[in-house]
Amino acid sequence: MLTGHGGNLSEIAREFGLAPDKIIDFSSNVNPFDYPPELEQYLASNLNAIRRFPETNSQYLGRKLSEIHNCAPEQILVGNGSTEIIYLIPRAFSAKWTLIVAPTYADYADAVLFAGGRVDYFFAKRQQAFQPDLPELEKRIDGHDLVFLCNPNNPTGRLLEPELLRKVMRRFPAVTFVLDATYSEFVGVQTSRQALFDLGNVIELHSLGKIFAVPGLRLGYSICSGELNRRMLKYKEPWTVNTLAQLAGEFLLRKKSWVTESRRAIAEEMDFLRKSVSEISSLHLFDSQTNFCLFEILNPEVDATFLKDMLLQKNMLIRDCSNFAGLSDRFFRIAVQKREKNQMLLAALREILEEN
Repeated sequence: MLTGHGGNLSEIAREFGLAPDKIIDFSSNVNPFDYPPELEQYLASNLNAIRRFPETNSQYLGRKLSEIHNCAPEQILVGNGSTEIIYLIPRAFSAKWTLIVAPTYADYADAVLFAGGRVDYFFAKRQQAFQPDLPELEKRIDGHDLVFLCNPNNPTGRLLEPELLRKVMRRFPAVTFVLDATYSEFVGVQTSRQALFDLGNVIELHSLGKIFAVPGLRLGYSICSGELNRRMLKYKEPWTVNTLAQLAGEFLLRKKSWVTESRRAIAEEMDFLRKSVSEISSLHLFDSQTNFCLFEILNPEVDATFLKDMLLQKNMLIRDCSNFAGLSDRFFRIAVQKREKNQMLLAALREILEEN
């Protein structure tokens, strides 16, 4: 199992003797503009709901999600974060051989291995800015049970054209495609919605925790055909989403304008970051379509682990990407924060990289 996920703030704080609230966390791909302020009052006023069991499979929240996505309720499965569903899928489909488009989120491989399956990788190339070559990918799909593909991808931030993906998935009806669209909420586009209606071999994953900045609530869901959903429900434990998380989900789905404003503000900060990083000659930024981006360190005297440790001395945490399959110790990832914090990081990067 992978150690060293992004967002492990409490663990890092204990290791380095720092207070968690004193660390500026660039390692976690979460909305930097916090959750809607009314959420606290809403949950406080409903705190007595913890005296009763949650719905076994979050049926009411699932109905609300189906209305938003214009699909049937039986196409929605709500989980304890999208990661619960990632670990559920290989068990439910008895996957023997899974293809993972990488570099990407390590839990896809962990989930397959935990279920007793085998993992195969298709690596996007650095020379192509980590944009997967779909014709080459097609040559590798046949013979696999599952294909995991993150779109937009973590940690590269690259977004594949939905229509091109749809054509690939249509050509392999016997293969189940898991399309992790966790970060599509930051982009404002649905990466495979048309494919879900036309095809019966796609499971799309979403997260409410990242766009609404409530990852601690662990709230995600999948959309797929009714047949695939019923298959997953046979293996899903009941009551995995707690009562307050269910209530929070129902409340947050009403905050469309808050999401729109967050997207605008994040896009503005990403533009600022791109322009500023272009002035640091020892860094290469790979263009990203979402709220985080991947960097390559060009200074041969500095690697990602050293940079991470040096930044922690300045109370800033980045994601060392050396443990992503397909990357090396030359790569790290950051998620944008508010302007003042972004400026602090840029100043620290200039100082560290110019001194070494």
